[in-house]
Formats: sequence, C-alpha cells, structure tokens
Amino acid sequence: YFFFLSQHIEAGFELLKLRHINNPDLFLNKTALVVGVKFLEEIDKKSFQIGAGFDKYNIEKNINFLYSAIAVAEKYWLGVVVNLEKRSITTFNCAAMKFTDASLVLYVNAYAMALPFMIRNFFKDVSMDTSKFSIKIVSEGFPKVLKIEDIGVYALKLIECHAMRIVDMTKLSEEKIAIIREKLAVDIFSELQ
Repeated sequence: YFFFLSQHIEAGFELLKLRHINNPDLFLNKTALVVGVKFLEEIDKKSFQIGAGFDKYNIEKNINFLYSAIAVAEKYWLGVVVNLEKRSITTFNCAAMKFTDASLVLYVNAYAMALPFMIRNFFKDVSMDTSKFSIKIVSEGFPKVLKIEDIGVYALKLIECHAMRIVDMTKLSEEKIAIIREKLAVDIFSELQ
C-alpha cells in the first residue's frame, strides 16, 4: 500500500518538474528546484552518507529552494521546502489533528542534521557550514486533510502554491482536493507519457 502511494507522489513531483520546465513563467520562484521524494531518500540519516544516485540532481549555486516530501508513519506525506540560503526546512502539516507539530519534529530533525553534510559533499566544499538546518512546521493557513488518501495531493498542491508564490491557500477545500486528485491522475497519465 505504501509503495503504491510512494509511486504516485513521486509521479506528482515528476509532473511538477515537467511543468516547471515547460512553463517557467508560472513558477515565480526562479531559484527553486523540484527534486521529489527520492532526493531525501538518498540520505542515510544515520551516517550522513549520500547514495550513489545523488549526482543526478542538478543543484547549482543559484538554487535557493528544493521541493521534496517526507513519508511519516508510512501513509502520511509532509510537503517539504528546503531553503538553502536561510538554512531552513519548512514542512506543511496538513493533518494536524492526527499528527501534532511536535510529533513531526523527530522525522524532520534527521533531515535537518543530514542536509548540510549532503549539500557540502555535493558542492565538494569542505569549508561549508555543516550545522543543523532550522525547522519550521506549518499547520495554519490552509485546510486540513480529512481523508488520509488525499494527503499526497495536499502536499503536492501546497508545494506548487509555494513555487508559484501563492500565499492564500485557504481556498483549498475537501471538494476541490477531490477534483484536483482526479485531474492530477489524468495529467500524470497524459503528460508523463
């Protein structure tokens, strides 16, 4: 079940990457890179080692934001915005009634400690700061998910809004998310073929 969800959210990130390439004018955040779920999975959080496939991410010096997601409790996705310039990780908690912000810190903390090492190794710059990134878990300013199967759609939509610099996310609703989920499935099938 989780693998199935993981494939869908990764496909959603692939669609977002493609849209970012094909319609750069829509994405007002010009220093952002959509890296997807596998990006953070490349990190071995215990030893801060980077997986062999990490080089495929084209992170250039002008990139300030990375968009990804973290799996929590095998069903729940946290949309993640990594700000390389401010050395921070912001996550969107769409299911605050199920997971408190405090309970999510444990999941995000491992990435906050590993990312500085990962970025330093990527740029091969031993002078780069490896202190832990700050963490911000946001659970206000957008509707909460009612059906856990919609959590990936919420995470993707909130990241897309961030990339487009849309700050008013209160218009997202359970009815709209159901429509977005159906449209996303069609778009993934048609645009990624």
